[in-house]
Amino acid sequence: MRFCLDRLKLRFLRRSHMLPEHLLLIQEINKAKADWIAAQNRFGEAVGKDQVDYAIYLLEAAEKKYELLLKHAKNIHLRAQSLENREHVGDE
Repeated sequence: MRFCLDRLKLRFLRRSHMLPEHLLLIQEINKAKADWIAAQNRFGEAVGKDQVDYAIYLLEAAEKKYELLLKHAKNIHLRAQSLENREHVGDE
């Protein structure tokens, strides 16, 4: 998965008149979601007390980051539709 600002994203930005900082926030949210899913998978594969403890730490941190970014998006009135429409942009 790529999270870089490429030509396709710039076209969306021009068409939708979305602010660049909103587009960057959407990228951060998508990356945080991917990190959270990866942390869930790591937890599921953890073996032994130390690995489980570390997986829990990563999972809680990833979940918290994702929640904070979603809360920030909500506070600036960034719509869920904007997030959904741009979630897979650039994942070529």
